[in-house]
Order: sequence, then structure tokens, then C-alpha cells
Amino acid sequence: KTIKELELPLMKTFIPDTKRYKKELVADKKAVFRSTLFPASRPLVRGSNLEELITEITYYIKLQ
Repeated sequence: KTIKELELPLMKTFIPDTKRYKKELVADKKAVFRSTLFPASRPLVRGSNLEELITEITYYIKLQ
């Protein structure tokens, strides 16, 4: 209701629940992408919606 009243855009992209990824990472002992300094590796980004989220955010803050 508040978002609508303030006429704010509601983002369509979301990051999936990360519990699934944590379980997979613990079992496989792979790296987690938590750094903001270095880009995430392609296998870890797959299925995370990270690229789509970044694209949507840049659209809303008018960087594109």
C-alpha cells in the first residue's frame, strides 16, 4: 500500500532464497561470492538473478 501511495516502482527481479546455495556450497566446498571488489565467478552467478537485478537497479536509478 505504501509503495503504491508514494508511486514508487516495485522491482520485478529478486534474489532467490540462499539457503539452497549454502547447502550446495557446504557439500561441494566451493567459494561464495561475497566480495564487492572482484566479480563473481560465472558458475556461482548462474541462477542467482544477480545480473538481472543489477540491470533493473541501473534502469531505476537512471544509469542507462
